[in-house]
Amino acid sequence: MEILISDNFTIERLDDFQDEYVYDFEMDGVDESDHTYFANDILVHNSIYISVSPIMLANKWVTSINGKVTPEMYKVCAELEDYLSVNITAWAKKTLNTIDPRFVFKRETICDTALFIEKKRYIAHVLDDEGIPTDKYKYIGISVVTTSVPKKLKPFIKRVAETMLQTKSLNETNKVYTKVYEDYKKLNVEDIATTRGISDYETSANQCDGFKTVKGMPVHVKSAYFYNLMLDQLSLSDKYEKIASGDKIKWYYCMPNRYKTQTMAYKEYLPEDIKVLFPVDTEIMFEKVIGSAVDILYTAAGWPTSTPNNQQSTNLADLFVE
Repeated sequence: MEILISDNFTIERLDDFQDEYVYDFEMDGVDESDHTYFANDILVHNSIYISVSPIMLANKWVTSINGKVTPEMYKVCAELEDYLSVNITAWAKKTLNTIDPRFVFKRETICDTALFIEKKRYIAHVLDDEGIPTDKYKYIGISVVTTSVPKKLKPFIKRVAETMLQTKSLNETNKVYTKVYEDYKKLNVEDIATTRGISDYETSANQCDGFKTVKGMPVHVKSAYFYNLMLDQLSLSDKYEKIASGDKIKWYYCMPNRYKTQTMAYKEYLPEDIKVLFPVDTEIMFEKVIGSAVDILYTAAGWPTSTPNNQQSTNLADLFVE
């Protein structure tokens, strides 16, 4: 691993990894307008999304036909790009007193619909990506791109999200949400347990007394402690490796049990003896992983949140960005 440190920034070269999400590079500043930076002598700024619906509607044009961007939409984007580049050059010459300004606006994507939750958190249906026609969904800052969400559950959240953008109908989305719940119930604990890394395990574990844990112990660390404790109690320590700081684990919420623990963890394999004593609470896991993610999307769309068994039907298409 290589690390470069200066007075203003730190750059760290990471080893190869998979199934990780890397957020935009951003400079610290005194306010929201300060996340610009220089890269290879080029002043860079994050993208901004705008809606050209007023222009399209005024001219009775459409964004796309059968999933393809229309010539009119391409024309509007090209003219807008040229207008911004020309005028920022004029602004730079006058305001910055430079004879060779090099500010350039480049169109990134064309989307026919999107759902914005907050800054740097959105889902967009992309029809053109930097001049290349496509048909894909772009997820930024949404749970489906984080490593804590189990791989088997990410497609479930995507099914609900993409139905929202495709149909703009709460009724249709709720139908898919219900089917997601039914499919989820068929999964086992290994499919739905949440992945986390463990750090500073020993500090907390050494303060615990049996099943009485120290106050403020993170839930995933507590789960790991219970796992190690059960390996000792069930005489499984010679067969399965204990969890320690630096390990990556999976943890889950349990059904009520005689040990009165609410969670359990494991490493690569969950021993059958522990699985039987600490059965997974599938309802709580659904609520914590899928339900919470869907609630965020529904709230952003102005839809009433609900469980798959208690849903309302309506159509709120006008709340989406066209």
